[in-house]
Amino acid sequence: MSLDQRSSQLLHLLIETKSPISIRELGESLRVSRRTIYYNLEKINDWLKEQKLEEVQSVKSLGVFVTEDSRARIPNLIRLNSTIDYYFTAAEREKLILIALLTNTDSLYLQEFMDMTKVSRNSCLADIKAVKRTCKRYQLEVLFQRSKGYFMTGSEYQIRKLFIDTFNYPASSELSNEMKASWSHFDPHLLDMVKQCDRLVSRLQKEFELQLTSEAISELSWHLAFFIHRVRLGFVISLNPDEREALNASPAYKGALVIADQLSKQFNLTIPEHEVCYFTIFLLSLRNQSEKQLDKIGGLHTVVRKMVIDFQRYSCIEFDNYQAVEQNLLIHIRPAYYRLKYGIQLKNPLTTSVKEKYGEVFQLTKKVVHHLESFFGTIVNEDELAYIAMHFGGWMRKEGNTPVSRKTAVIVCSSGVGTSQILKSQLESLFSTLDFEVVTSIEKIRSDAEIVFTTVSIPDQHLPTFHVNAILSDLEKERLLTYVNRTLNQSFVTSQNEQTNQILKSIGKHATVHNQKQLLTEIENILSDNHLHIREPYKPMLNEIIDGSSIQLANKVDSWQSAVELAAAPLLEKDLITKDYIDAMITNINELGPYVIIAPHVAIPHARPEDGVNKLAMGLLKLHQPIAFSKEVRHQASLIFILAATDNETHLKALSQLSSMLSDEENIDTLINARTIEDLQSLIDKYSE
Repeated sequence: MSLDQRSSQLLHLLIETKSPISIRELGESLRVSRRTIYYNLEKINDWLKEQKLEEVQSVKSLGVFVTEDSRARIPNLIRLNSTIDYYFTAAEREKLILIALLTNTDSLYLQEFMDMTKVSRNSCLADIKAVKRTCKRYQLEVLFQRSKGYFMTGSEYQIRKLFIDTFNYPASSELSNEMKASWSHFDPHLLDMVKQCDRLVSRLQKEFELQLTSEAISELSWHLAFFIHRVRLGFVISLNPDEREALNASPAYKGALVIADQLSKQFNLTIPEHEVCYFTIFLLSLRNQSEKQLDKIGGLHTVVRKMVIDFQRYSCIEFDNYQAVEQNLLIHIRPAYYRLKYGIQLKNPLTTSVKEKYGEVFQLTKKVVHHLESFFGTIVNEDELAYIAMHFGGWMRKEGNTPVSRKTAVIVCSSGVGTSQILKSQLESLFSTLDFEVVTSIEKIRSDAEIVFTTVSIPDQHLPTFHVNAILSDLEKERLLTYVNRTLNQSFVTSQNEQTNQILKSIGKHATVHNQKQLLTEIENILSDNHLHIREPYKPMLNEIIDGSSIQLANKVDSWQSAVELAAAPLLEKDLITKDYIDAMITNINELGPYVIIAPHVAIPHARPEDGVNKLAMGLLKLHQPIAFSKEVRHQASLIFILAATDNETHLKALSQLSSMLSDEENIDTLINARTIEDLQSLIDKYSE
């Protein structure tokens, strides 16, 4: 028998997911109903029986999974059995065609592309048009000649940039495997070459103290293999003298020389000086480098410090250890400088999740990244922006979190400090009895570790290992809660046997049951999808924490201290803050200066939650005559917003809405010229959506 497209996709999803996954999560992943999933599972089980493999297993309250034996044998059967295939999307087909054009040395015609992508002639022609549009963005051109077929022309630098941007999928993905297979078809010695490059990079990692994850080593090895491929064909990079001089002075140049020397010996190649400089660029652009190996970029530390200061100002929080925040952000920003300067794209698989789940932090990061853009002389793309937002978000969640230490858990995360801190914070909130430690590679897993959470594929550690995304969805949290606690013999999920039997008994009173075993299984499947529900902490909107009773209008005040006291008075009267909080705000301004001026005519005094906040709140004082927070004219304010935050996160949605409102100068004028509290409240309501 053969599997249809959806059943094939479902089987691939089950193979890639190493722990049980619920029917609901499968339905959301494939965007189909629960009934459709059960129907496709029946088809898969029939196919597995035909192949003499174990059926898909089901664990109550956890979900379904493929056994280890079946998971190991299915890929070989899929390759041998042409009746089951993965169906590539249009975007994936475009990448397959690009890789073929970039790596093939023979003639390529339409039929080769059709065989590779498994689509019709018209669909393939549409894919080729899309490929041409992509190449045009890189100043490259795809041409066709009867004698040569399809081929690519243009700058060697841009050709390599296109390869790097195209060949950036997870190593275990179906698309990545197909791209590698396609390239191997054109070059039978490719895999041996990649293995040699992998050994070389692993050795360099130790020699130059580079902190590379296994995923980064693999990716770099494939990139090196492509560079070797191009040099063998006679295509070399050309850099201007000034660039070469600057790169020669970099600490990474020594590592590039070693790479060039080893490649020359292993592959009998002559590596030109320009190529050594190109290797240097790559080493400089890698994430997770140790601080010792990082290039010193004059002025960058100052830029990062300004970013951290502004982030605290706009988010109305204070980092306890702001030097550590600066230092860790600097370690990420330095290689990002080279990526942006030389156009090396770093695909961030979490960008969409960051924007959706940490939208307020992402928007605050956008407000401070202009310091980098001015320094770099280029726009910071959303993928890099998301990494910086993850850094800030990770530190916001890290401060104040002290997990109860009972068992030792290790988090293997390859995406940097910010990402790992976000993941660590989420896991700590789920499992209070685990003591978490973050590492960047499996070699650093402690000997006393009892459980492993990882964002990358790792070899079997003979420990309970859970593959997770850096940003967990509600469904993933539910599944982890159930499965991890069961693994640790700390299950808190009440057995549903009694409830299932009661339902079955009730059905028997009013209907004839023809297949009690099957009915029991289906009831358990339904109940198992309704076990735990995890939700992020509620973040109120702007008009939920500031209303008419907290808004005041006044003609003038004698001093900025009086302005702060008057603006905070309604919050004090309602016992939302204490007198100590008002004193702390005034002390902060005395010690730190007029940092509370965040926009022309606008001040947001605030202090730390522990200084006397009883409940999240905000107050507004509108002055007819502005008050000066210093002798400088730019430090005068007519709008005094008091913020009383209870933690580093709950106030961020309201603050983001306030920021949107104040980013428009017309809105500031409207607030300043408002004559009634209702006028002020009306504009606040408009932005509280």
